[in-house]
Parts: sequence; structure tokens; C-alpha cells
Amino acid sequence: MMQWKMTGSAGETAQARMSDGLHQLGGSHPSIHRHLSMPLLGFGLMILLTTLFAGGCAEDDDCPICPTNPVNISGILLYPETVTVGDTLQFWATGRGSGMQFQWITTHGRFLETDQNWARWKAPASPVVASVTLVAFNDDGSSTFTKAITVSPYKPRHAPTYTGAAYCGLECHQVDGHGSNYDAWVHSAHANAYGRQGESPETQGKCAACHTVGYGDIDERGWDIHNGGFDEIPVPGLQGVQCEACHGPLANADGEILDEHGELAIGDFLIDTCKGCHTDDTIEWAEDIHSPQVQMLAGEGGYGYEQTIPSSPHQDIVPRGCVTCHYPTSGEEGSSHTFAADPTSCSACHPEASGIDLRMNEVADLLMLLKAELSQASEEDKLYYSYEWALRNATLVEKDGSSGAHNYEYSKTLLNLSLQNFEPSGNMDRN
Repeated sequence: MMQWKMTGSAGETAQARMSDGLHQLGGSHPSIHRHLSMPLLGFGLMILLTTLFAGGCAEDDDCPICPTNPVNISGILLYPETVTVGDTLQFWATGRGSGMQFQWITTHGRFLETDQNWARWKAPASPVVASVTLVAFNDDGSSTFTKAITVSPYKPRHAPTYTGAAYCGLECHQVDGHGSNYDAWVHSAHANAYGRQGESPETQGKCAACHTVGYGDIDERGWDIHNGGFDEIPVPGLQGVQCEACHGPLANADGEILDEHGELAIGDFLIDTCKGCHTDDTIEWAEDIHSPQVQMLAGEGGYGYEQTIPSSPHQDIVPRGCVTCHYPTSGEEGSSHTFAADPTSCSACHPEASGIDLRMNEVADLLMLLKAELSQASEEDKLYYSYEWALRNATLVEKDGSSGAHNYEYSKTLLNLSLQNFEPSGNMDRN
């Protein structure tokens, strides 16, 4: 970060500079003074004053020429220097002054972070000329500097491109003839997924691939595809898990929906579609678990205490995969883009629907009991594997979110084994 500073050398007063300058011009001998002409003396004084103005005064100077603690913003630097809609920029302001306070102001976009003369700013979602202003001030004065930022439109280089769910909804899929899919989706967990990841630089790369549209698309060679995904145009219109996250990009380079988008969007949307995000590749510890639905269906990811854990056959026998329960009808009537599980879909294989509820309640009660036990663990308890294994199993069942519906036998057995092998009382197996 650029530091604000007063010009001049600390500890050297203006009077001392002037005295030294005159001494150098006239010396200490009267005979030399007598031979100095007025033009020469005037020229020397001009040089001295120029030096004083150029050098400035130190913070402890008591100078009648330079103001005390002058405040000045000399400029605002930005990176990157070219800006398109939705970009994130960093600003550094340069200047001088001591004991400064700063206030950042913008006409468009918004500041994500500010720290004195540094700021991180997010450009608006539409092309515009934005003004970014910094006010610096202390007890002796203030200074203001404004920089104009031209926010340019984004032009994708590859097609098809992403357009966003709002376009789909307002044009077609909000009306009854198309099933009101947009209206159903907009209140879903998918639609609000972005808010659960945050906007810090750390979460953007790690989480955005599943919480936004089109982030990080690559071709078969592993090269980036510049098709207007969230990594290239990070605007609110591409936040959340939207239509094109599952159906793929459906617009041309000008943002207009392709005539053949209906055919392009058709797919079977079985487990392969969902598992791109609803999976955790490697699970060793509880902190590795985020969205383990694929692992739960397969009966994997938990710690089995060296036992064979029974598992549900859901993964192998459910004909349509995830959509069997989460999008239970193939026609327009009754289908829902909320993707909330439909309990009635279980009745095709489980005629006793009340039995499903009882099983889910059983798993929920076991999970609550195990979490209560874990909450009583001491700091010493947390040093042992018995605690880590129980925490891993509790986290797996909780993050799966189905209360055992995805895999009742596996969930129930993991929780029971964890309760048998972990106690917060100090009687744990110290392994």
C-alpha cells in the first residue's frame, strides 16, 4: 500500500536550511560579503526558495513559507487499468499528509473493502462512466481527488454464451404455457446459492464454480472458454445455480437466445448432471465435507470403525437418478424447479409412506443426540481420533441433508457406531 508522507528531511528546520544557504553564498569573511553583487545575492535567494518549495518541510518544521501538515492527494492508481462490467478493481491513492482519515465515494458500483488510501471496488453490471472519489483530511485541512472509470461492455469470444435466468424467465418460462419454471426456481435454494459463498477473493475461485453460472468453463484441450460465464462477467445476473448451470449456455454472442435452445437444453439430467457439485471428492476429516450427496447415495465417506456398513440400493435401482424424487414428473403439470424432494415419489417403491417418515425421524434424532455428545467434548477429547471419527460421521449425515432418505441404513449405522465409540466423559478409547 502506498504510504502518505510529508516531503522534506525530518529534523532539519527551514531556518537551518536558509542559514546554511546564506553561509554558503557569503561565507564568514566580511571581505567576501562586500564583493557580492545584488544580482548574485538575488539569484542565490531564488535558488534557495526554489529548493525549499521543492523539498518541502519536515513534520517537525516550523516554517513560515510552507503550511503545517499540508494535505494533498496527487493521484489514484488502479489495477487492472481496463474495466468491463462486473470487474473488481483495486485503488491506491498517493499523496502527503499526517494523521489522515479517508472517505471513499462512488457514483456507480460499490466498494467491497476500504482500508485508508486503498480500496477494492466492484464495477456495476451495466456499461457506464463511474466517478470514484477519495476525500483525505486531518485537523489542518482536506484534499479531494476524483477519477473517472469507464466501464465497458463485455463481448464474449466464444459461443454459445450465457444469458442468465432473468432472460429465460421474462421471455418465456414465467408464463403458464411453459410451466412457470422461473417462478418456481426463483424461490429455491439453487437461486439463492450465491449468498452462501460470499464475495471474498478466497471464496470466489473455490466456490463460484458451483454457486454461479458458467464459472471456469474449459474445452477438451483444457483451455478457457470465453463465453460470458461468471468468471468473465461477475454480475448479479449470473449469481446462483440458474437454468444454464444445468442446461448449458443458450445464447449467441449478442446475448440473444438461440432458436435451437430447446433442443440444446434437453437432457436426461440423471445423477451425472447433479454430481458435478453435489459431491466431495476426498473425505478424510469433517472439514472436508461440504455437499456429500453422491457419497451418501453410494454408502461412502463415513468412518465405519472397520466394519461393513449396510447401504441402500438407491443409487443402482432408481431409474431416473436424482430427478426421480427431486423432479418427479416428466410433464409440465406438477414439475417443479424448486427441486425440493417430493415425499410422494417414495410411494412407488415404499407403499408404506409413513414408514419413510419414521425412518427419517429416527436418523434426525440420532444425529441430534450425537451432536449433543460432541458439543460436550473437552479440548483434550478433541485431540483423539474417537472424537474426529464421530465428528466426521455427524457432519456427513448433516451435510447430506436428507435425514437418511438418501441412504437410511448407512446413515443410521454410522450414527449408532459413533455413539457407541465416543463419549465426552473421558472414557473414550484413546487411539
